[in-house]
Amino acid sequence: MPLQLKNYLVLKATENNKTLNDYIGDILQNFGYAEKLNEIEATQKQKIKLLSNIANNINQLARHCNTIKEAPQRDILNAIFNELKRM
Repeated sequence: MPLQLKNYLVLKATENNKTLNDYIGDILQNFGYAEKLNEIEATQKQKIKLLSNIANNINQLARHCNTIKEAPQRDILNAIFNELKRM
């Protein structure tokens, strides 16, 4: 470990009233937590992308309905709405 990095870690450990080993242990434990957060973030980004695609499809359906001056049957709209609520 380069001396500058070690000095930085010793300083941070001292600021937190911990030994160097305990401080580095905390960093490593939090690394696992950070990895889980990254996984959650990736999943959320996927969901946002899917919801964006759904919104685009709904807009296309609305434009089509406005063009032909006819709306889908109520049960179809309710089924779509229920699927969106599940997400």
